[in-house]
This record gives sequence, C-alpha cells and structure tokens, in this order.
Amino acid sequence: MPVRLSARRLVCTRRANVLSSPNDKNRAEVLRAEGLGEGHGCPEKLDVWKRACRLSADIYKLIGGCANFGFRDQLGRSALSIASNIAEGYGRESVKERIHFLRIAKASSYEAWTQILIGIESGLIDRKIGLEKSEEVIQISKMIYGLIAHIERSAGGKGQGRNPRP
Repeated sequence: MPVRLSARRLVCTRRANVLSSPNDKNRAEVLRAEGLGEGHGCPEKLDVWKRACRLSADIYKLIGGCANFGFRDQLGRSALSIASNIAEGYGRESVKERIHFLRIAKASSYEAWTQILIGIESGLIDRKIGLEKSEEVIQISKMIYGLIAHIERSAGGKGQGRNPRP
C-alpha cells in the first residue's frame, strides 16, 4: 500500500528534495516555480522553532506542580506562544505577515523571560533551573531576531535595529 502524505508534508518533502540538488540555479528556479520561499510552510526545519517547542515542553514540566494556577497558566501560555507564533508566521503567505508573527513570538519570549524571573524571585521556580530556562529564552529571542533580520534582508528590506535580547 503506498504511503500517503498530507499536502503540507508533501510540500516539505518536495522542498527537501529540491534543496538537496547540487545545482543552485535549478534549486532557486524550482522553488520559485512552486511558490516556495526559504522555509515557507515548514517551521519544523527551523532550529529556533525546535528549541522553542522544547522550551515550552520543559516549562510545562517545570510548572506542572505549581500551586499558583494564575502563574502556571500565564507562564505556560507565554512559552507556548513562542513556538506557536513562529509556526503561524511560517504558515502565512506574505513576508510581512511572517515577520509580524515572528515579532509576536519575540514579544512572547520577553513575557516568558520576565515570568521566569518573577517565578524565581517568588520561590515558585527553583533558582538554578529557572536561570537555565531564562538563558534558553534569551538565546531563542536572539535567534528570532536573527531570523527576522535575515528575512528582511532577503526581501530587500532593512533590519529595524531592534533589541535582540529580552
């Protein structure tokens, strides 16, 4: 029985095959012909998305036993929002929309970073683990900033000189 791929998985698979082509000119032509930009529709190929997903899962494990529901809910949502907005941006058609959602993801990283620090200070999060997670949020934020700058340069725009660190 043949393996069935979803339309999204098929696009990602075709893109991966095209990108492995030794001829850069052919690769660029095929991508343009298929309407695929770099990374279009395939956030799972982005290291920043993978790290944001891992961070979100780690945060949920970290705060799972926290008695303060409001804190637990808010930190869980902000951490989840980072990866979710990266993915949503890569599901959008235009560069402008993609950058918009990446900026939302970056703002969510500031929110998660702040909440982790508050959790440490209030004793809701272990200091050592909290500092490790806050450093991971900082690294993810820098990666998002770099991705935004890369997309803007590739699209012919200028980087906005925004702060890469929460």
